[in-house]
Amino acid sequence: MSNPDATSVNDWKVERLEGEYFRFRVGSKSRPGRTHFVDLEEDKWSGRCDCERFVFVVGVERRAGKKAECRHIRVAREACKDWLWSDVAPMIAKQMNQKNTIQ
Repeated sequence: MSNPDATSVNDWKVERLEGEYFRFRVGSKSRPGRTHFVDLEEDKWSGRCDCERFVFVVGVERRAGKKAECRHIRVAREACKDWLWSDVAPMIAKQMNQKNTIQ
């Protein structure tokens, strides 16, 4: 069964900001050409977005103690996972392998 809230990174324009590990620009689906700034570190790693849904719905729900996020945060988190696995994990593995050969 498919999840109606599931979001594929491939369906969105996502750009990690240069020199930033957890900050992204995510394209708007409702307004082509517009992007939203997403910071995954904010709100104790729950993320924050500058889209209207976050400002008027998600933020209110979070202040009421509910877990909530907009699709832009979800997409940025998926993009971050992809980046971590493709770029960071090999660097860590290489360092671990070097450490094991030295011992």
